[in-house]
Amino acid sequence: MGLVYLGRGTSGGTDILGRILNQRMGMSISLAYMITDSFAVLLAGFFFGWEKSLYGLIMIYLSGVAADMISQGTNVIREAMIITDETEKVVAAITEQLGRGTTIIGAKGGYTMKDRPIVFCVVTAGEVIRLKTLVQDADPDAFMVVGHANEALGEGFKPLNGKT
Repeated sequence: MGLVYLGRGTSGGTDILGRILNQRMGMSISLAYMITDSFAVLLAGFFFGWEKSLYGLIMIYLSGVAADMISQGTNVIREAMIITDETEKVVAAITEQLGRGTTIIGAKGGYTMKDRPIVFCVVTAGEVIRLKTLVQDADPDAFMVVGHANEALGEGFKPLNGKT
């Protein structure tokens, strides 16, 4: 199914409804396919039994995850927001030792009402442990949030124009 997603095609049946949901509502194609397929499996569960329907739903989920991996790739991206009093040290460590760019965002602490810069950077999942170590070494009192990013486009990641 991942190859079908890449080719912007359908395999017929509920995929056509999924493609319509994708185009009209802006829903991701894999989610749209999972919704339409799940509806059909739940309807079948009403007639043929819920146990078989449950297995069908599990299979739809697993095939959706696999299709996403094929169509979007396995390049897992993480975003980090670091609140630190040692902004220069943290930025230097990330730039020099990880080779990643950073953005400094102005913010104000809600409790202290003090101006506190936030260092924002995007790294691969494999670089997260090194990032944590670098931040810990630069500022043991730093606060860091690491989240999942859906995609990173630009220097050091996928090109913006979509060409490889």
